[in-house]
Amino acid sequence: MNITRQIRQEPVTLNSALKKVGIAILSGIGIGIGFYLIKKVGLK
Repeated sequence: MNITRQIRQEPVTLNSALKKVGIAILSGIGIGIGFYLIKKVGLK
């Protein structure tokens, strides 16, 4: 029972972890673009 539970839980935790990482990367890129645009506008 424990082995089957671990096998079933692993993909779920991996998927949730990948989603969290994906969201973090996307938000990081968004923040980076925001700072880049602010700097570009500020320099002009």
